[in-house]
Amino acid sequence: MFTTQVNVLGWAAAILAAFMLLPAALSFGVAEDATGATFLVGSGLTLFVGGTAIIATRGTEHRIDLRGGFLTATLLWTLVPALAAIPFVLSGIFASFVDAYFEALSGFSTSGATILTDLESVPRGILLWRAILQWLGGFAIILFAVVLLSFGGVGGMNLFVSPMPRGDRDTLLGRTERAARSMWWIYVGLTGLCIFALVVVGMAPFDAAAHAFSTISTGGFSTRTVGIAAYDSVGVEIVLMIFMLVGALNFTMLWSVTRGRYGPILKDAETRYLLGIVLIASAIVVGALAAGQSLGLGSSVRTAAFDVISALTTTGYSASSSAASGALPVIVPVILIGLMLIGGATGSTAGGMRLMRLSVFFKLAGRELSRLSYPHGVVRLRYGGQIIDEPTLRSVWGQLMMFLSFLALGALVFGLLGFDLQGALALAATTLSTAGAGLALTAPELSYPAFSDATKWTIIAAMIIGRLELLVVLVLFTRAYWRS
Repeated sequence: MFTTQVNVLGWAAAILAAFMLLPAALSFGVAEDATGATFLVGSGLTLFVGGTAIIATRGTEHRIDLRGGFLTATLLWTLVPALAAIPFVLSGIFASFVDAYFEALSGFSTSGATILTDLESVPRGILLWRAILQWLGGFAIILFAVVLLSFGGVGGMNLFVSPMPRGDRDTLLGRTERAARSMWWIYVGLTGLCIFALVVVGMAPFDAAAHAFSTISTGGFSTRTVGIAAYDSVGVEIVLMIFMLVGALNFTMLWSVTRGRYGPILKDAETRYLLGIVLIASAIVVGALAAGQSLGLGSSVRTAAFDVISALTTTGYSASSSAASGALPVIVPVILIGLMLIGGATGSTAGGMRLMRLSVFFKLAGRELSRLSYPHGVVRLRYGGQIIDEPTLRSVWGQLMMFLSFLALGALVFGLLGFDLQGALALAATTLSTAGAGLALTAPELSYPAFSDATKWTIIAAMIIGRLELLVVLVLFTRAYWRS
């Protein structure tokens, strides 16, 4: 029954083992031999697990349907971080397995929450591995959205607009293979452009590569303890803002751009909403900063633009002028939490509720207001040129209500664990939106390393549920799912 899942996990482990060789090579190259040996051992163990799974399922037919896809995705985002944590455990940098697993999952889920406190003293191989995990997780979540969610119409994803051709008779595995081939080089190319741009504006090559991996994936891991504040560079911030926005766009639209077709992205509603929200939210934050006299006009604009983009794309970076965010007007972290909850476009690496769903929700709210004046009127709702049918509206509504319910539940649980209202809300919002690095923007007095194991496990569960769009995980706990 589970041979396909085992086979997929085996190949995922084999790919992970191959990527572990990159930090191993870097470590030996910079004379961090102990760290290099750690990654070689980790690669060997991971390859053994993957190879065993592949060999055990060899010769069997591998087919997967929507139900199997939900289980496969949940297993991938649960078990792959456990294998990715092996070098963390062997390195001795983390105090316990929960810390190592927390860091690995935070990377693979592109959350950006970190247990490490002094990144300048951490071996470069470890820093590179964190960034690679975010990069791999970002690409995996694109495939997850473009293939699985759109295939099943989860949370209204049957409205997902994609200019990529696909056969109606494609299997789930066939769609995955086709999407991976189509978007892999786009993802790699954008990462290369980001590295080049960061080097041009003065960032060291190693830092540029690590930040490019984290930026394209909208992950938020940095190589510096104080994050982007360490560079205090307008050029660095501009480059990061551009590529954070790129990471939050629908990647199938970027696919059409690479083929000289600009119409789809210019007409895409989510792209317009993304840019519009950035402009409006930045103006509000600038006004709040100016009214509070926290910063000068130039610094206010710089802070507002960077932090708004970082929050909306769920990256969680903090700009140099935002280092003292604890002293900013209260309205600013509230706005940033709201932006993290909104998130980026469908088919992007960003988290959150997604712009498409928020758009449909407001269209639905407008229709209900219209019905108060015209109870018998017929109002057709459209999105991207498509008429939105009632099942899709119910699906979107259900997804949003489930997200908000888990937000409230998460805040309640964090409150029971000892956090005040602001801290509990900030933790619930950042973890469910996979914007863990954004805790420095919304509740800078909190620190992940200081949390209890119970809090860390709660965050781990929230990161998995939030990354996999809630319903994909929750359906596994229903009796109907396991009926044959």
